Amino acid sequence: MQTIQLEINENYMSAFINIIENLKDEIVQNYTILNQNSSNEMVEEYMLSPKFLSDKKMFNQRFKDIQDGNAVLLSKEVYQDKMSGFIKELEAKYGDS
Repeated sequence: MQTIQLEINENYMSAFINIIENLKDEIVQNYTILNQNSSNEMVEEYMLSPKFLSDKKMFNQRFKDIQDGNAVLLSKEVYQDKMSGFIKELEAKYGDS
């Protein structure tokens, strides 16, 4: 499943909701409507949470590891190649189960 974030002009919001609600159930699994204030509140709430502090510490450590040469930051191409190989190994080992 993929997630899409859109910013819709308020003048067209009801028309957009009508379109979404008339799509087949298999296409849209779920949708949430947030106004700018809701989004800002969610960000502020996260930034005050223990999870944010934990994430911040982890990302700072990963960044330091990269700067110090203790970890390697892969290019997009190398990462994609490695992941493709990994997925092929899993498919060969486990099939479609």
